[in-house]
Amino acid sequence: MKRLIFFARDLEIGGVERALVNLLNALAPDYALTLVLQARRGALLPELDARVTLCEAPRSRPGRRLHNAAHLALWALRHARRYDFSCAFCTDDLPGSRMARLASRRACLWVHNDFSLVFRSEREEQAFFRRLRAGWFHRILFVSRESRAAFLRLQPRLEARTAVVGNLVGAARLKKLAAEPCPFRRGEGETVLLFLGRLDERQKRLHRLLTAFRMARAERGDLRLLLVGDGPARGDCERYVRESGLDGCVTLCGAQPNPYPWLAAADCLVLASDHEGFPLVCMEALALGRELITTAPVSDELLDLRDHAVVCEKNAVSLAAAMAAYSPKRREPLDAAALDAERLRELQALF
Repeated sequence: MKRLIFFARDLEIGGVERALVNLLNALAPDYALTLVLQARRGALLPELDARVTLCEAPRSRPGRRLHNAAHLALWALRHARRYDFSCAFCTDDLPGSRMARLASRRACLWVHNDFSLVFRSEREEQAFFRRLRAGWFHRILFVSRESRAAFLRLQPRLEARTAVVGNLVGAARLKKLAAEPCPFRRGEGETVLLFLGRLDERQKRLHRLLTAFRMARAERGDLRLLLVGDGPARGDCERYVRESGLDGCVTLCGAQPNPYPWLAAADCLVLASDHEGFPLVCMEALALGRELITTAPVSDELLDLRDHAVVCEKNAVSLAAAMAAYSPKRREPLDAAALDAERLRELQALF
């Protein structure tokens, strides 16, 4: 049985963490799996298959280079080249990338964002991948064609090592969780839009989302918006809702242990981001037959969001127009099980 090892920060609720749990649970029956976390915590821990061996990484201390180097060296003595495949799953996990490179000759870096849009300059982006030692990995995977293309504009010599492989949806789990009762009850004649994710202004552009909703609501009184999630921007969102008089039509639902009944209860998922890798929540929405409005269309080798979503410019006016024009309709759910099976075949070829 092949031995695979994955590295991540933690298993707190987030799209990347959820994608990792989906992947490990799908692989568990066929491989000997180890997951190394920087911190052994997170609401998703109970969902991890019991066959996955869970470990905590050696603790690093800021400013203690010799201490950190010694701990990494001890880890390497026990684990170097012991695995058939290793993966730094969370792209910006620097300690995880180091350990992944040591653990296997077939070390893989998995890129979950378009970093050309994250950083303010090419110099910052190059420095980021230089710190990760991207060129030292056997393979570099990307969740979207857009993020791969952005990377290759700066690192064309690494093209032969790159591939695009999307995250797994976890189709069976998703349908089971979505069928659970939801406390939300829509009002008579309401059209329900929903945001699901971390309340983080920098990436998710929640001020743009709320501004667009306020403009759309001025045209259509039947619109309602649910914000499912938590994060540093929650206080700003609450303040905007209160000061804009949107209390009766915008609900901040907080982080939900199971957000999928909320997604199933809505008509349409709305994202206002400047940049995304390939949001797992988009595939989950499509798998549940929900519609999608987004400012960050992305694609992989199997799925292009432009074929399934209303795509807006990255401004409140364009987003508001899409919300105001939106009309709920029945959508055939995406065949997430077939999508997962094909992505597993791609990954098993890499292993």
